[in-house]
Amino acid sequence: MRHRHGVLVRFLTMLGIAEEQAHIETEGIEHHLAHETVATIEKLVANGEADVTLWAKLMEE
Repeated sequence: MRHRHGVLVRFLTMLGIAEEQAHIETEGIEHHLAHETVATIEKLVANGEADVTLWAKLMEE
């Protein structure tokens, strides 16, 4: 369960959510997502962390 929580917090912070708020939001959603969904989010997070330039481009407004 900790792993799921960590993945989702990392994802939300990558979206620009403050870390404290990301933990709060994660508590509300982590139990409602399928294992496969979290695994897919984890891949996205790993790719975003590996290529911060690409991620920054994706997040441009």
